[in-house]
Amino acid sequence: MKKKSDSSIELLKHYFTDIVYYKFFFIGCIITFLIAAILFNKYATRLYEVKASIGPVQNDASSLLGSNDLFLGLKALQSNKNIENGINNLTSFPMVSAAITSMNLEIGYFTEKDKLFRQPMELYLRSPFTISIDKSHIQPVDLKFQVIILSDSTYRIIADGKKVSLYNYLDNQIVMGNTALKVDTISGFNKTISNKYYRFSVSLQKDFHPVTASQEDLFYFTFYHLDFLTEKYLKQLKVEPLSPKTPIIILKFRGHSLDKIVNFLNRYIDAVLNENLAKKNKIARSTINFIDSQISEISDSLVESESKLRNYRSANQVMDLSFQGKSLYENA
Repeated sequence: MKKKSDSSIELLKHYFTDIVYYKFFFIGCIITFLIAAILFNKYATRLYEVKASIGPVQNDASSLLGSNDLFLGLKALQSNKNIENGINNLTSFPMVSAAITSMNLEIGYFTEKDKLFRQPMELYLRSPFTISIDKSHIQPVDLKFQVIILSDSTYRIIADGKKVSLYNYLDNQIVMGNTALKVDTISGFNKTISNKYYRFSVSLQKDFHPVTASQEDLFYFTFYHLDFLTEKYLKQLKVEPLSPKTPIIILKFRGHSLDKIVNFLNRYIDAVLNENLAKKNKIARSTINFIDSQISEISDSLVESESKLRNYRSANQVMDLSFQGKSLYENA
């Protein structure tokens, strides 16, 4: 026992000696990792996630299956099928595209601050300028247009791209690809600038004009292809059931701008609810039209039967039984 305890003490002494010997290395590593963590937290792009719940997802057919204990298993299968259908309906390309269009997200505004590490930050609803795009004209997508505000009335715009795609917003298609485009011009706010590759105007937003901005800070905007932007948002949108036993669906959406992703999720849910309401209204109108058509057919049939009965009576001189019964009653 003494030998084992002595060997353990010797081993601990050996480890402690190594730690003391490499103490500066360990201290340096700790300081380096702390500095790296501080820099990462300060300069890394923030990623936000918002959640929303929608439901319950129901189907009236499930209530019919639940009327008999023999169909409990089918009821569970029907409930799972309803949830799957609800998830498939929520991951709808047209609804995401409609939400993007309603928010005018085909243009993105960004800034890069004059810091140690330049990181693009989106300026959602806080841009010092806004772009009025002419959708009847082709526009270069995914090209960075830098805007330098010279005064309250003038600005300089710079862009340089070697393989630029020209996009038609009305036809929703790429008209030309791999086009070289270089822009460097000075213009006035609220004036249209155009050539055969683009046409738009820039308006100054004085409420968001960065008075204390450094000359090295960059402000720029980019045009987006609507289909590509919709596919990107679909990838960021996660739809999953709350649990296998509840008909409630959870929506999750991630992005770098908190206000933007909150507004998008609200618009998207509004689009889903409006579509469901439109479907219910369509079903209600179809049901009312069907009932009206049936009532009209029954009414026509009754009128036709009444006409045939009247003609039969007049042709065969049949006395009205109600009148005959009344006469017998009075003579009794």
